[in-house]
Amino acid sequence: MRRELAGAETRISIERMRYNARVQQYNTSRRQPPGAVTALLFNFRDYPFFLVEVPATAREVPKVESDGQPKR
Repeated sequence: MRRELAGAETRISIERMRYNARVQQYNTSRRQPPGAVTALLFNFRDYPFFLVEVPATAREVPKVESDGQPKR
């Protein structure tokens, strides 16, 4: 279970980095000529980066018992 969770978190992190890299590439290209002219004509907008805002309570590591169920 922990490996699956760690694997899922890793895949999400990798895809978030890939998305942010593509957004940065797009935003940069639409600010430089000739992309700036095209973006102005067709009203292309900048895309925001994907940022993760984690609440303080979510940063706490849950206690897991040996049977794999969360401890309450």
